[in-house]
Amino acid sequence: MSIDIDENELDLEEIKEYLVQFINETNGKIKGPYGTSYGFGFMPTISYWNSTKVVHFYLDENDDGDIRLYIELNELDKKSISVRATARYIHQLEQVLTDFLIKGKTHNEIEYLTWINDGISQGDSIPHPCKK
Repeated sequence: MSIDIDENELDLEEIKEYLVQFINETNGKIKGPYGTSYGFGFMPTISYWNSTKVVHFYLDENDDGDIRLYIELNELDKKSISVRATARYIHQLEQVLTDFLIKGKTHNEIEYLTWINDGISQGDSIPHPCKK
């Protein structure tokens, strides 16, 4: 499905609810959602995982001050640096969850998004259930 993510009406809860059916169809291969709230003035993060691979979705301002939906990839068992990209369509969220969490692809193999490594990572501050 190619629903355009309207940056003027982004709602992380609606996106999470949309993904519930997709997650259920993976037959337990993808766990989540796990929500983290940081407190007043900070937007929450929604996480999904499979084993030690984690995908975070969160809203944040870009350099132009526009709110965007970010996707961040982390691998908890490696000292790899997190990468993130912005999403424009709901199907990109589903595809990233499938490619990274189920198929085990690296961000370099997920070529339909432009990944950046700018040192920003939500993963370091989130207590994941899969770390237990």
